[in-house]
Amino acid sequence: DVSFQRKGVNLIVDSNAAPAELKSAYVFQQGVFAYGDKDYPGAEKKMLEAYNMGYRGSSVEVQISNTYRLQNNFGEAINWLRKAIDATKAAGGVPEKQWYAQAANYAAKMKDKNEILFWGKEMIKVDPRPETYHDAIFQYQSIADLDNLESLAMLRLARKAKAIMFEHEYKQYVEYADARRYPAEVVAVLDEGFAKGTISKSNMTFSEIYTSAKTRIPELSGSWAADEKAALADPKGYSAMLTGDALLSFNQFDRAKAMYEAAVAKGSIVDRDGVNQTDRALTNLAIAKINLGDLAGAKADLAKVSSPKRKGIAEYWTIFIDQQLAKPAA
Repeated sequence: DVSFQRKGVNLIVDSNAAPAELKSAYVFQQGVFAYGDKDYPGAEKKMLEAYNMGYRGSSVEVQISNTYRLQNNFGEAINWLRKAIDATKAAGGVPEKQWYAQAANYAAKMKDKNEILFWGKEMIKVDPRPETYHDAIFQYQSIADLDNLESLAMLRLARKAKAIMFEHEYKQYVEYADARRYPAEVVAVLDEGFAKGTISKSNMTFSEIYTSAKTRIPELSGSWAADEKAALADPKGYSAMLTGDALLSFNQFDRAKAMYEAAVAKGSIVDRDGVNQTDRALTNLAIAKINLGDLAGAKADLAKVSSPKRKGIAEYWTIFIDQQLAKPAA
């Protein structure tokens, strides 16, 4: 009889009959009753009162977070999930994986770029499944105002983590890679999607892009040696980076690495709009090294990335590297 329980709890709290060390639990129970009544402001008030009296049972921080969530106060909901995580760690426990996912979800509702980046990273650290990588990468990419090549760097990570799961994500990948620019990568990605059954060759958009990319491959791959020679002769690093980008897309990782290293050594990696592309070169150098098995070298390159958008991308890639380094040797 919940109403009878409620009367008993209220009488105990109001009469001060409960021992001081137990009173906070009764106040918390008042919050639970309010929560059951969908009186979320009342539940918040009582649970906070109990918490401030020293109550720490029943995952109180998560319960308080839920009262804020149900009032659409996602900022405070995140703050209390953070308290739950910190308290659990301090007690020697392991926080629930779902708490990180919930915080990431609330951050997405707030469209808070910093919180989305933070909780996306935390989420994949504790739960590095393809599905988790998928949610973290695509949530961040959707709000981070990345250009096509910055988005491509994130999609390359999604591909590495086996986190490309839906048709529209394959469309996004081939759009950003561009069959005219990186045709071999476009073909490889579409082949993976066809093999998984996520996309179909009967889709005219995919089949046309696939055919166009296939046609471009011989044309672009025939000029590598000349491109490398010209890039190395150029006193500025930009052309070496562009040559590295082309080689990277063809899985020519050794040759791409050499071009990126030359670009970084030369400096002056500035595009025609006057934008410094050093961080792009460093990111792609790291990706080449990851594919060559030089994880420590890749991590060192990513640590040098400093521009805000590229830094966020580098942080995701660094977590992926750390997870590969932590795997036992085969």
